[in-house]
Amino acid sequence: MKDENKLVITIGRQFGSGGCEVGTELAQELGLDFYDKNILRMNSDESGIKESYYYMADERAGNKLLYKIVKSLTPDMGEPSFGSDLISADNLFRFQSEVIRKLAAEEDCIIMGRCADYVLEGMEGLVRVFIYADMDFREKRTIEKEREEIAAYKKEIEDLKSQAKQKQEKIEEQRERILAEAREKANTILRDAKEVADETIKNFHKFGKQNISAAEMEKERERLRKKMKENAAPSGLKSQKPKKAYKPSDFKLGESVKVLSMNLTGTISSLPDSRGNVTVQMGILRSQVPISDLEIIEEVNPYAPKSFKRTSKGKLKMSKSLSVSPEINLLGKTVDEAVAELDKYLDDALLSHLSTVRVVHGKGTGALRKGIHEFLRRQKHVKSYRLGEFGEGDAGVTIVELK
Repeated sequence: MKDENKLVITIGRQFGSGGCEVGTELAQELGLDFYDKNILRMNSDESGIKESYYYMADERAGNKLLYKIVKSLTPDMGEPSFGSDLISADNLFRFQSEVIRKLAAEEDCIIMGRCADYVLEGMEGLVRVFIYADMDFREKRTIEKEREEIAAYKKEIEDLKSQAKQKQEKIEEQRERILAEAREKANTILRDAKEVADETIKNFHKFGKQNISAAEMEKERERLRKKMKENAAPSGLKSQKPKKAYKPSDFKLGESVKVLSMNLTGTISSLPDSRGNVTVQMGILRSQVPISDLEIIEEVNPYAPKSFKRTSKGKLKMSKSLSVSPEINLLGKTVDEAVAELDKYLDDALLSHLSTVRVVHGKGTGALRKGIHEFLRRQKHVKSYRLGEFGEGDAGVTIVELK
């Protein structure tokens, strides 16, 4: 029920007169609720129409209504429509009028603008106030307000720029972390695949030589299948960079390298092409890798003899081993050329007391490898020889053990 002692004040004002500030201070002084643009939110809640429509129609609806009043026309104050004119200025004004009447009926309050004095016309106890000021004051105040708004907009823009920069930096950090995790996960999958493949090949040869039952073979296959499905968790390794910048000429066939992005070691099986890519053999895996993703493994020769020896005259004499490499590269040579060069190299290796050497001959058709093995078989100072294993060059390299 309506309270006869209810106090409702409506405030109209000239643009730039400071009516909003007056209304705010008056509401604080009297302890009343103050309604201005917050009515637009209430309109939206009441009607279910998006708030932005009320903002767009706010001044336009008021001006249209005032125009009708001046022309002595009576605006339609009926019930709001939910038909095709739902978001028309007149219909939005009807929704707003209902909210204003509801506020005035329920509480003491101050309502700024929105033609509330017209909507509540005839209400008992209604106090209508109009704020006006001279033109100079309004112009000066309007300029000050615009300057304040511009300063606020500038600050908001700077804040948005700062937030955007922080978000971009965060995105970059997340991107690097995701890439690192993805690389590590790929490395894990490749390592697991290599291990399973190596083990499968090894078991295949074993099953071919031994009388293994079909049940045991099926059991082994099931075990390998389960192992392949295992998904190792990434260890969070950071992406690595080469310790130094390499030139294409630094890479030699058969040279041991580390593929940084995959964290695997292998041997060079082709020289760098025009794009700076080389072929790297990593066990059963063979991949084209850019030299920027490679690091040459400086192999320490575990079987190199002492570097210096003292003569009977007390002078230091350099051992032959300082000038003899533990590896000889015979790629591109004919069998006769390779055998002649290998013969001389083995003599130097024996004089240098090298116990093991590596002969790089490549895979190719296998003719060069066969010729070299025939030669090694006839050498009395050769204790044994074998093809390289994973990480040593595989079938493109022969490891020779000297007596």
